Amino acid sequence: MLPNKILRLYNFRTIIICTRSFSVTQLKFLRVTHSLKDTQRCGGSGSEENFQVCTISDCMVDPCKPEPSVVIVGAGVAGLSAAHRLQQCGITNFTILEATDRPGGRIHSCWLGDVIAEMGAQYIEGGCMANPIYNLAAQEGLLQPPLERPDPLKGLFCTSDGRAVDVHIATSAYHVFRKIESEAAALFSMTGVGKQHGSLMNFMTLRIQQELLRFPEEERYDVSRVMFGLLTNIRSRVGESLCQVSADNYGSYVGIPGGKLRVPLGFVGVLSPLLRDLPECAIKYNKPVGSIRWGTISNKSGGPRAVVMCCDGDQYHADYVIITVSLGVLKQHADKLFCPPLSAEKMEAIHNLGFGHVDKIFLDYCRPFWVWNEGGVKFAWSPDEQQSRQDWTKGLSSVEEVENSKHVLCAYVSGPEALEMERASDEEVAEGVTRVLRQFTGDASLPFPSTILRSKWSCDPYFCGAVSYMSLTSCVGHQCDLSTPLPGPCEPVPPILLFAGEATCTGHFSTVHGARLSGIREAERILKLTREYGGPPKSQRCGGSGSEENFQVCTISDCMVDPCKPEPSVVIVGAGVAGLSAAHRLQQCGITNFTILEATDRPGGRIHSCWLGDVIAEMGAQYIEGGCMANPIYNLAAQEGLLQPPLERPDPLKGLFCTSDGRAVDVHIATSAYHVFRKIESEAAALFSMTGVGKQHGSLMNFMTLRIQQELLRFPEEERYDVSRVMFGLLTNIRSRVGESLCQVSADNYGSYVGIPGGKLRVPLGFVGVLSPLLRDLPECAIKYNKPVGSIRWGTISNKSGGPRAVVMCCDGDQYHADYVIITVSLGVLKQHADKLFCPPLSAEKMEAIHNLGFGHVDKIFLDYCRPFWVWNEGGVKFAWSPDEQQSRQDWTKGLSSVEEVENSKHVLCAYVSGPEALEMERASDEEVAEGVTRVLRQFTGDASLPFPSTILRSKWSCDPYFCGAVSYMSLTSCVGHQCDLSTPLPGPCEPVPPILLFAGEATCTGHFSTVHGARLSGIREAERILKLTREYGGPPKC
Repeated sequence: MLPNKILRLYNFRTIIICTRSFSVTQLKFLRVTHSLKDTQRCGGSGSEENFQVCTISDCMVDPCKPEPSVVIVGAGVAGLSAAHRLQQCGITNFTILEATDRPGGRIHSCWLGDVIAEMGAQYIEGGCMANPIYNLAAQEGLLQPPLERPDPLKGLFCTSDGRAVDVHIATSAYHVFRKIESEAAALFSMTGVGKQHGSLMNFMTLRIQQELLRFPEEERYDVSRVMFGLLTNIRSRVGESLCQVSADNYGSYVGIPGGKLRVPLGFVGVLSPLLRDLPECAIKYNKPVGSIRWGTISNKSGGPRAVVMCCDGDQYHADYVIITVSLGVLKQHADKLFCPPLSAEKMEAIHNLGFGHVDKIFLDYCRPFWVWNEGGVKFAWSPDEQQSRQDWTKGLSSVEEVENSKHVLCAYVSGPEALEMERASDEEVAEGVTRVLRQFTGDASLPFPSTILRSKWSCDPYFCGAVSYMSLTSCVGHQCDLSTPLPGPCEPVPPILLFAGEATCTGHFSTVHGARLSGIREAERILKLTREYGGPPKSQRCGGSGSEENFQVCTISDCMVDPCKPEPSVVIVGAGVAGLSAAHRLQQCGITNFTILEATDRPGGRIHSCWLGDVIAEMGAQYIEGGCMANPIYNLAAQEGLLQPPLERPDPLKGLFCTSDGRAVDVHIATSAYHVFRKIESEAAALFSMTGVGKQHGSLMNFMTLRIQQELLRFPEEERYDVSRVMFGLLTNIRSRVGESLCQVSADNYGSYVGIPGGKLRVPLGFVGVLSPLLRDLPECAIKYNKPVGSIRWGTISNKSGGPRAVVMCCDGDQYHADYVIITVSLGVLKQHADKLFCPPLSAEKMEAIHNLGFGHVDKIFLDYCRPFWVWNEGGVKFAWSPDEQQSRQDWTKGLSSVEEVENSKHVLCAYVSGPEALEMERASDEEVAEGVTRVLRQFTGDASLPFPSTILRSKWSCDPYFCGAVSYMSLTSCVGHQCDLSTPLPGPCEPVPPILLFAGEATCTGHFSTVHGARLSGIREAERILKLTREYGGPPKC
């Protein structure tokens, strides 16, 4: 019999190493047994030796105010780290509910004879101070030099015919494989979100086959066996067939330097500092949770914000609930565990993220048959062998020595086969491992183990698997969605449900340190809210009658201005997203004395959804640029129910690249060229962080052209013509994003744009839907339509006779007085009219910023056909122009970049035109535009019979006097400082007079210019500026 529990004392501390269970009394040793240096000295003699200095950290919450109540579901590393951080900062009113009889979660150190068997986490993934688990282990004295790092080349690669691969061949194959794996990891930064490369298995198999040709023919068999065996090792890290793992997101994992480190006395030792200082009985063991009622459900009768109900009937009330259960448990039970249910985005994330199966089988032998410390056996399977094998043993990747043991081996099994192994008996498992060992070593006399000990993570209902991974359907945005609290950041109610665990930690998923970081993250969220509210979150109940049905929960945030003091008057020029977001934020925080002056007859600005027959035509903004909770526009759309799974993300490789001689480029060539182009584009973006501000690389066109010419030499000569056409066609696509010739775009500032993870998302019912929550609660008649502004008199000019701080004069003669004016007109309008619009004129810095920042021209042409001539859902046509063709062409059609299908339509196409040619197109007649697009389509497809469209609908942003263009960009003469200057209010921060003119709009938002979310962020920024000033002055500003 194996001992069930053991206590190991070392260094005056106690670590508990267990198999399945230990008592709560034993757990107390972790808190009671301290080092003498940790003991506080107390006495009454008055001598200074009896006193110690204690530091009150600025992270501490106010001890004089009440604490919020917190329930933490799960006593794994994430839950313990959250509790430890709360304890450090003064919050002790928490309860940890653990479903099992031990702490640690997927850290589980057991004894097998005199050997520590790590059933779960085995290594510190990154042995340096950047890893918080390394720091815990080092502080506890668990890591003593020399540190134990595994050697990946130790041991033998053996084939199924019982032969060991030559060491030199195995070593060469290993290094080539690592190079291929690094290429797979690089796909993440090259292509962002998407599935251009399919599964990791497809990508790696293709690259292995290519690299095999570099080896001598007589070595290829063994090399291929080693490489496919190493693929099985990757499988044992993710816990699933690599056919289910995304190649493009494989590199989203961020490694920490320092290699892998083993904790000699058991990984469970890192729990000691987390457990030691917890309050008495803070952890409740054997308390599986049955349901969590939160929000209005639990609060409808004035009760707590959340009620956590255990399976034994016990209930725990909480202001915050931190959920740290595994992703596997959420996959199994999330639909039943929460009332009300989780949001659609949260459920989509849970569904799409992968959770794999990994197990270990420890084999104890009476008489070892191996040479100790020579390493184990790595199974060099071939793909055919794994496919033909029908039992769970095909999931075995290796059998390794256990450190500091001469009689125990450990076998690793992963994927669905791990689940099969867990269901088998001990005898069947021992027989299966022995059979495979005999086959691969060629030694039929190898003995059976005397004892086995194995993990069963997948069959355990409190884990349902072992480790998260990035599946084919997942992206980093899903990890962000999973980690976002509910209610979300844009809701008026403070968060109730907070989510932690390794699967929620972008970049560090599947690791123990990822779990720890996530727990600290959620603890910090609670601490921040506790400081904001001065204790538990406050909810005010509002209603008219005495019946509780008339009450709803609403939160009075500390952002509210004092309702007993007068409000400042605000005029907002423009009802685009920036203006509406500013108004919405002011409204949320108690300022309603604002007027929005809109020059056109509609809200939304450059969001403009129209009907063309039965199709929604997005004349302006088309995609949410970053489909995750970090994007405020995504949040608006999600709250309105505009995004329903499956979410629609465009595939950048869908469709054909066609040349001007009427020929489609081969798909494989186009795909290769696309990925190389994305690599070059990422290099261009990296210039911003490498060189700072400057013009060392000139225009983006120069930089990209030079790099394209260099990369072309890597392609076979017969492919270079088509590859160059594809790459220069993709340059035209970039041009359609910035709206100007790339000769005018700064290479050094191209990377100043900050992308948000999650890819592009389409709003199926029209982008205009995101305006609904911004418009819904505005005061009656807050927006004045058809009110173009003629002049804005501000400062001393308007105030010289004791009048208002600003007077906004409309073209129809109406005047509006204001304490603050938020100007949200486009940069194009400012370029045209800033010198005449303001009296007194704007500052020299402001005018310089307006002059130097770029504002481009982008338009769409929607083409409606009576009889479609294309195969629906096959993508559109991307025009693979050459530079010479674009220079020689004299009409506006050289600005066309592509003609794409319109989503959910079988009869409408959309053509994109950009640059100065877009302005020419706007001035042409409908007939000329239809003829021009058709002529180019016929030329590039080679089909002279293509019909003319029956109807066209096109945007005219550049000719519209209220927009004067489409989108801002970083020109050769601009820098990030100009965006900062443009966003700075007037008078400036160093002036004695409080600001009057405030500037918002996408062009003022550093990092997020040219986007809808940039416009929203800028509007909120200026509203917050007014709110801050209103609190400072106790109402309108005082001059």
